[in-house]
Amino acid sequence: MNIGWITLLFFGGMFLFLALGLPVAFGLGGVSLLLAFLLWGPESVSMGLFGAMAIVRYTLLVCIPMFIFMGMMLYHSGIADDLYTMFEHWLAAIPGSLAVATIGVCTVFAAMVGSVDPAILTLGTTALPIMLKRGYSKYLVTGSIMSGACLGFLIPPSVIAVLYAIIAKESIGKLFAGGYSPDSSLLPYSVPI
Repeated sequence: MNIGWITLLFFGGMFLFLALGLPVAFGLGGVSLLLAFLLWGPESVSMGLFGAMAIVRYTLLVCIPMFIFMGMMLYHSGIADDLYTMFEHWLAAIPGSLAVATIGVCTVFAAMVGSVDPAILTLGTTALPIMLKRGYSKYLVTGSIMSGACLGFLIPPSVIAVLYAIIAKESIGKLFAGGYSPDSSLLPYSVPI
């Protein structure tokens, strides 16, 4: 079968599954497994399932729900609000201090939680109404929240860095060290992992 037809079938089937209301993961996975079965036989389906199960069996993935749980604990205990207020008072002399405080809190929060998503959700509920009420544009508000949360990816512990290291079969310690400096000679210690 021509690659153009395979691409058309894949995207058409994916959009059909999404229009039926299935989640994206099932839409992509279902179409992939169905087309693999039709094009290459039943062995290709078992190969895809075994590959997915091999990734799920990594014990290092246990840290991901713990990071997200830590983020929810910080949010529900009120520490996220206190952290935001602290940054706001520290940076009060700077013009646009609320936006700078939002970036700082998002970065610290994403680093503490280990993931970008809980930082965006937490600061979206905390900082968004305050900044909109004080007259900031919605573009500046959402840009501050997103950029600060994405900076947290570089600071260990990072869920995405753990996932990248597992999938790429690289050292998690070296990937975390790369978040501090891409040049290993600038690090204060060597990373033996």
